[in-house]
Parts: sequence; structure tokens; C-alpha cells
Amino acid sequence: MAAAAACGVPPARTLAAIADFVPEDGRMRPVAGPNGSIILADDYKSRPHSARAAIRALGATAAERRIAVHGGIQNEPQTVETYREPALLLREHADVLVTVGECAGPYRELLAGTELGATQVSLERPSEVADWLARELRPGDVALLHGDGEAHLARVRLRLEGVDVRCDVRRCKLRRTCYTCTFLATRGPPAPFVDAA
Repeated sequence: MAAAAACGVPPARTLAAIADFVPEDGRMRPVAGPNGSIILADDYKSRPHSARAAIRALGATAAERRIAVHGGIQNEPQTVETYREPALLLREHADVLVTVGECAGPYRELLAGTELGATQVSLERPSEVADWLARELRPGDVALLHGDGEAHLARVRLRLEGVDVRCDVRRCKLRRTCYTCTFLATRGPPAPFVDAA
């Protein structure tokens, strides 16, 4: 919208042009979740700016509850400072926080004593996240599924869709989508490609 406005395109024309836009897979794509919920699938990669944008987008959705599933920020040290700004945004835009992997500690420290901190659930594996979402999501909920590339949180969506996903490693170095991975129905890729089994 901003780029179109800068080029002099009227807002109505821009809105009409993007009305049928469907985001790329893993890039803020809304998909049906369990029990009448919606999942905002933003699980391909995570950088600080994209994490902040995803959290703001979650806050802008009409939802009974907003659940943020966060699998970490990519190529950044997993420290309190890395997560300070996202934590502030999460307090404003999320009702429940599910952390996956190493980001759990920094979020726990930053959100201690807050309403959101009291909701934090810390999980390690995609299977645990899928089971939690299947059990806890209800009609009207919107869940943001956001994480770095090595967390491969697309496996959560695949499990929820009923796909036979046996790969449950915590962190994988393969740079391919889970949908096309030959190790999806196995215990996971060989050891050289696994960062955390």
C-alpha cells in the first residue's frame, strides 16, 4: 500500500489489486487450525524485524484469544536483549505464549510477573506443539506460528493436517521445506544435518 501510494496509485485501486493475494507458504499465511481456530503460518524464517511485524499482525486480527507460538529468532544470540522488544510487543498483542526451544528462558525472564508470563508454556519439539494446539485451541482463536528456519515449525502444521510426520528433531540444518523433505516420515535427517536431536 505504501509503495503504491508513493507511485500515485489510488488506495481503492491498490486494494482491488491485492484483494486476491495469498501469502507464500510459511509467510503469514492463514490456514485452518484445529477446533475452528485459525493459524497464521509464519514459520519459514525469523529475523528481529519479521518477528515484530508478525506479532503486530497477530494483534491486529479479530480473535477470541491470540496465541503466539514462538520458535526463536534466527541468527541472533538467544539472549534476553534479543527478545526484549518482541516481549514488549507480545504483552500488548498476545493472550497466551508458547515458546519452542532456546527462546523460552529469555521470554520467561522478560515476562516474569506479567499476565502473559503466567500463560507461558515452554515446549521443545514440533510434536509437543502440535499436540498442545490440537488440545488447547478453540473456535475464534488465532495462533501465530512463528519461528526460525532450523526449528522447521511447518512440521506442526503438517501434523495438524494429519500428515504422517515422524521427524521430531528439535533443530534441523536442512534448508528445504518440510513439505518436500525426504526425511519427514523418518526419525529425521542424518546426524550431520541435525543441530539438536
